[in-house]
Amino acid sequence: MTILYSHPATDMILVVDPDPFSRDITRRFLEALGFSVLLAQDGAAGMDLFRKNMAAVGAVILDSILPDDGSEKTFLELRQMRSNVPVIVCSACSTQEVASRFAGDGGVDYLPKPFSFVQLQSAVRKATRT
Repeated sequence: MTILYSHPATDMILVVDPDPFSRDITRRFLEALGFSVLLAQDGAAGMDLFRKNMAAVGAVILDSILPDDGSEKTFLELRQMRSNVPVIVCSACSTQEVASRFAGDGGVDYLPKPFSFVQLQSAVRKATRT
């Protein structure tokens, strides 16, 4: 894979996704972009990783459908801990459905699933302002 964009590896992206394949491909794409990546399968694990690495996390990629805790709960906890953390919500659902669930929350971007390397690159660039 050709690296189209490089970013200092000191910035981390937290990926919270219940699907192991999605987590793995997202990790591979992000590493190719030069990011360190933290992976979580649900909201509780994601919040644990966020608490431990809050200062280093440059953005969070959050699946819109999480088991147990739910995406909205995880999103609200992220915002309570660090109100300015950029969040990219990934979903196979429609943009309108996701927008209605996260309406009014600044710093949220939408990434449709499945996504390409270039789509992820664009979303991460926007989220991290690089």
